[in-house]
Amino acid sequence: MNGLKDAHKQAAMLVTFFITVRLCENGVYAVHVTTILGDKINLNCLTNQSPKEITLVKWSRSITAASQDIASYNADYGLFKFFKDDRLTVSSYNGTCLQIQPVYLTDEGNYTCEITAFTGIFRDHFSLSVLVPPTISLSVNSLPNGLKNVHCIASKGKPAATITWKENTFGNLTHILVDNVDGTVTVESQYHTAINLTEQEQTCIVNHPAFNATQNLTISLGDNTKMMSPQIKFILITCASAMAVVGTVLLVIWIMKKKMKKIAKPERRKQVQVFEDRIYQNVHDMKMSQYSIQIR
Repeated sequence: MNGLKDAHKQAAMLVTFFITVRLCENGVYAVHVTTILGDKINLNCLTNQSPKEITLVKWSRSITAASQDIASYNADYGLFKFFKDDRLTVSSYNGTCLQIQPVYLTDEGNYTCEITAFTGIFRDHFSLSVLVPPTISLSVNSLPNGLKNVHCIASKGKPAATITWKENTFGNLTHILVDNVDGTVTVESQYHTAINLTEQEQTCIVNHPAFNATQNLTISLGDNTKMMSPQIKFILITCASAMAVVGTVLLVIWIMKKKMKKIAKPERRKQVQVFEDRIYQNVHDMKMSQYSIQIR
């Protein structure tokens, strides 16, 4: 599982990549740009105009059929942002680069850079797509008659992840896709074993464009004790050792107390005997005194 976490970190650190092929969308050519959720993206408005010839640069974003202004840069008045969002900044001294950091899924859409210069108006169009790496989990459940049901889940990925299994002829598969309200997709694949597999393993293979490599997760189909992680085993062994030490200490204390009681009992009897001897001696002395008086 640690390897899976490292893979997620690497995926989040991937540099944004550009598909340089220009796509035609409604008669307008746009540069298709793809980035990963949480990454940084720079949209560079290309122009052959000299900075001294540029009088105005305006950035806008298309939302459905409407267009929303993001920011503008005026050679005389400087930068102006149409709404407050610290994630959006216009860099370069003439405002020809729009930076978004970090990128949200809601930032997906079409962006336009409009440059007004002395020689005319020039526009660049960008189509931004955001990839969301899914969260992967793998588990196994025991079914009646010793059968096994393995669940491999790729949660909230965009686009939907592809799940396959290591080649095995002893089971059958079931795939479930769930569309989430945020535009992501959860894919669940279940592997059902047809026989009782006690010593074998099964591997779930997950592919997604946000991963820099295929993710392989392996789980044992044997006893649940074999599927415990080393951390859990260490905790259980430590707790058992601590309980054994505490039990030994308590046993030693109990034995010592018992021995002390045995040692203390003869002393008490001796003291009682001495006390009784003294009483007897006093009575004897009194009788002798009375006897001597009578003789006199």
